[in-house]
Amino acid sequence: MKKDTETNTVAETRDGKKYYDPGEKSPEMKRLNASFGKLHGISSGLNLLGTFAMIYYGATLAELL
Repeated sequence: MKKDTETNTVAETRDGKKYYDPGEKSPEMKRLNASFGKLHGISSGLNLLGTFAMIYYGATLAELL
């Protein structure tokens, strides 16, 4: 994961623009943005699943009181 961050910084420096700047992006920057989007989506989904699991577990424990 850290490697992608370092690669993104290198790509931004080489291209002379940030990942969010408008205009055409290099193929490497497009790949990095797609990779980030995929990993961010997976992370968000797992966090949401974990939150629901904790709520369910808390409700199950509360019923035992």
